[in-house]
Amino acid sequence: MNTEYVAPREADAAWAEAIVVGMPAGADSLSAEFEQYFNSLAALRDQGKFEGKIGASFSEGIGTGPLYAAMCRAGLITVPLLSGPDALTAARLQGRRVANMVRALRPANAT
Repeated sequence: MNTEYVAPREADAAWAEAIVVGMPAGADSLSAEFEQYFNSLAALRDQGKFEGKIGASFSEGIGTGPLYAAMCRAGLITVPLLSGPDALTAARLQGRRVANMVRALRPANAT
């Protein structure tokens, strides 16, 4: 990959209808960067800007618990990781479920 990684900003979270993030397999704690990012979202939560926003995580294996805990602290509605016969099927199921939740929670007058 030749592009430089750009860390997500609070404005990205305020704009998005869902936040989906991943962790390495077997990780049992958040990286300092994830911890700092989710802590920075507290102001948005306190302003009510996470009302109805979805959070989900994925990992090749187990280890998403710390991410779900951080999402709950940030005020996101979490969609649990779904399993499938293989990683690609699980990712498709997770993506479909997140999209369905976003549509279900979208206000009727939103476009």
